[in-house]
Amino acid sequence: MSYKKLVEETLTKPRADRLWTANHYRLLPLSPQHFDMGGILPALLYMFRWGTRRGKGGFVATYGEQLAETAASATGKKAKITVTVEGIVDKLLQHSAAAEAEAGEGEFIGFSDPISKEILGDLYLAFCLENRRHKVGRQEPVQKVYATHFFASWIDLPEKSIDLRRVPEFIVSLLADGAEQDAQFPLPARIEENAMLRIFGRHSEIKVDKQGNFSADTFIESSADDIGIDELLLIRMAQRCQKAPLPLQGKERAIAVDRPLASGSAARLQQDLRIFIAAYGAVIPRQNFQRMVEAGIGLGLVNLLFSTFHLLACWKEGGALLPAAEQQGLPLFIDCSGGQDQELRNHSESITDDSQARYQRLPLLLMLLRVLEEYAMAERRLRQETRASQSDHAALLRLLGDLYHQRHLHAERVMDRIDEECLQLADELTKREELPHLCERLRSAENPALRLAEGLCELMGDVMQQQKYQSLLESAFMSSESHGLARKRSVQRTTGGQKKRIEVKSIVLSTELLEFLVHRHLYQPQSNRQAPLFLRSFIRTLQVDYGLYIDEAPPGYTISQQLLLRNKSWFERQLRDLGLLVGVNDAETMKRLRPRYVL
Repeated sequence: MSYKKLVEETLTKPRADRLWTANHYRLLPLSPQHFDMGGILPALLYMFRWGTRRGKGGFVATYGEQLAETAASATGKKAKITVTVEGIVDKLLQHSAAAEAEAGEGEFIGFSDPISKEILGDLYLAFCLENRRHKVGRQEPVQKVYATHFFASWIDLPEKSIDLRRVPEFIVSLLADGAEQDAQFPLPARIEENAMLRIFGRHSEIKVDKQGNFSADTFIESSADDIGIDELLLIRMAQRCQKAPLPLQGKERAIAVDRPLASGSAARLQQDLRIFIAAYGAVIPRQNFQRMVEAGIGLGLVNLLFSTFHLLACWKEGGALLPAAEQQGLPLFIDCSGGQDQELRNHSESITDDSQARYQRLPLLLMLLRVLEEYAMAERRLRQETRASQSDHAALLRLLGDLYHQRHLHAERVMDRIDEECLQLADELTKREELPHLCERLRSAENPALRLAEGLCELMGDVMQQQKYQSLLESAFMSSESHGLARKRSVQRTTGGQKKRIEVKSIVLSTELLEFLVHRHLYQPQSNRQAPLFLRSFIRTLQVDYGLYIDEAPPGYTISQQLLLRNKSWFERQLRDLGLLVGVNDAETMKRLRPRYVL
């Protein structure tokens, strides 16, 4: 018997189904699994245009059919359809040749010889597509499309939108939220109505404005005299799909509007993206702009995850939700040398390791909330109060905190019921002669809700709990990307008398992330212009708003003043190299930031 079956028989199947999960969308509207940040923007464009989650499109059917037929004939089985850059180029050139023969004009002229075909394939790999596992070569399966133009929304990569773990839905709901009369991010929207669509939808318009016409958007080639090669290549590829993918079918079609528990971090990410996209979308070159937005989203998600943990850790101690003004994440120390200074790198890696180790308790805290809420709903005299508080995070956590700390009138009854089921679960495990340490824990005198939460997490295993949340954090760090927040390396360490290699991360400010932060804070939305920003104020903003420390040691850590000054010097050097820092002398009050992209 599996552990899940054991829990179902002990707690009942409906209750086990509600508890046996790593998701808690009402408090953290993301799926705790790995996702590819590079796939976010095309999905955003689709959702802003149509107001729904993306379903299956025609990309694989258009460009993978020939490969599938060949594979099927060789094996005698129905083969999994894959798409390669070579297959895409072949299909595009075949269509171009047919159009040229029929009308005297094709989309690709002069690419018929083998060398030219290889060059065209390399152009697609350079500007529009990425192979699976970042492999090079034109015969590798394609897994990602870059948002070089709005028509990237016509390409259904990744094939399943759920592989993006609800991140695009979360970003779209953040940007579209609000009651401003001049809202920049409505959905669904025409291309000219939405700031994001306008940036990426150059020389595009709706040919037939009809509800549900997914082939209505068209590229106006006659006016596109300034279109880039990266845009044109993607448009040509998308046009062969004939229309945008249809919406996802079923109850998952709608874009979720759950608001995260960490409202302060979410509001900061919302404001950062709104300001940056609306102010700089038409000024910054699109390739740079895309990477800067991705870097900003990554930083915002790291803050969201760390802040969620910190809020729940404080709730466990006090039983209430901290107000938005007091919410903060876990501290991170930036290695401004980018790994060149070993002492700075070691401090950054050590503090990052500590923050990640603390974050590993997030799945347990979310499970604890699920357990308390589940048994509160099962108590007749608590059901109405629990249901009424579910739409208000502060009210819900206050109620569950009163139950956990046994301050509520009906807390003893709820805890007695949970304790009974802890003992039943321990008895069943004892019969199977398995996990004696867990049986002892379930029978201990600790809070029953915590015991049951710990037991469920252990029975589910690290793969379904901690590893999933670590994968989500790793994706937000983007440590495998040059414009991510973290940089990882493999080191050898001795643990328990054995040597083994592990990965450690240091925090760096990539060029794209630093430019995102500088330009976002140089822009003043009240006056609709860029205003002076002093270096000292900017460093303070990074520390207070984002938990990124440069010239101060994070609370609870000791770093010498000499090393902190050296780190600040490295930071100033990076800013000067990018042309973002000016100062007539060494006086701190004279050092200020200036924009690279002037409005």
